[in-house]
This record gives sequence, C-alpha cells and structure tokens, in this order.
Amino acid sequence: MSRTLELLEKQVLKATEDATGSIAQKQMLQAQMIRDYGSPILDNEGNVVALPDSGRIYEMVVGIKQENENKKDLNDQILAQTDEVYARTHRLVADTYVNHGVYSWTTLQKNGIVGVTRAATGYTTLSDLQKVVTGEQAKGYAYNAWGNAASASGGMIGTLVAAEIPGLDPATYLNAWMSSVTKINAVTAPTITM
Repeated sequence: MSRTLELLEKQVLKATEDATGSIAQKQMLQAQMIRDYGSPILDNEGNVVALPDSGRIYEMVVGIKQENENKKDLNDQILAQTDEVYARTHRLVADTYVNHGVYSWTTLQKNGIVGVTRAATGYTTLSDLQKVVTGEQAKGYAYNAWGNAASASGGMIGTLVAAEIPGLDPATYLNAWMSSVTKINAVTAPTITM
C-alpha cells in the first residue's frame, strides 16, 4: 500500500508537471500566434472572428504589396526614361540633319558610331552657311586691317607736311606710303574651306 501511495504521488506529481508543461507550451503557442498575427478578435465563445492589422505576417503582406507597387513604379520610370532617350536621339538626328546634312553609318558600338559617311550633298546645311559667314567675316577683318594701315600712314604723312619742316620732301614719304599700301593690297583674304 505504501508503494501504491508512493506510485500515486509520483503519478500526481507527473500529471502536475505535464499540466504545467502543457500550460507553458500553450502560452508559447499563443505568444507565437500574437507575434505572427497580432491579438485576435474573439467572440463570446472564444472563437477567432478577425485578425487586427498588425503582426509579422500582416507586415510581410504589406511589404510584398509595397514591393509590387514599387516595381510597377520602377517600370513606369523605365518607360519614361526610354521615351526621354528616344526624344534625345530624335533631337540629335534632327540637329545633325539641319546642321551637317544626311549621314549613314555601318555599326553602333559602345564607344560610338562607326563607318559614318555623308549620304547626300545636294543641299546647303546650316554648317555650310556658317562657313560662308565665317569666310566673309575673315575678309572683313583683312579689309579692315588694310584700311587702318592706309589711314594711319596717310595721317603720319599729313602731320609731316603740316609741320612745314625745312628741306622735307613729301614725295619721299608719299612713295613710302604707296609702297606700303601696295604691299597691303597684295595681301589676300583668308580662304575658308567648306
């Protein structure tokens, strides 16, 4: 009988330990569920009727939705950047056509376009017109230099004659002036190649 009592005490002790372990395990599961899903909303009978907008699983779902939205936005950004590149390419082609003419090419590589040749030359481009203007400006500078030299030389001769220096022969200075003007007139205007 004492053995039976001792055995019963051990069974009661084990049952108490099992109950305590079961409560601890139940509390651990509840804590895990609260961490994952938040504190559930229960009805009067203790049944879960709804989950709050909290918990690890909810945050993961929100994160996945936001990531999908970000990817959609990124796709829109890529499309906008592609349109921008198309517009810049169109502008480059249009500027090249207007400024320099029509060109063809053979290969597009990382470091640029290879095999570029002018395709058509039967019309005048803006670049051609700018070269003509540059040539005319260069001629103007040369003619201006000729005029300034002749004017300065003439002024010096006029000053010498007006000074009425005894024994001064103006013909000597006039011949020197004519020689200088002749040399200046021999200078040709620069040639601008097209």
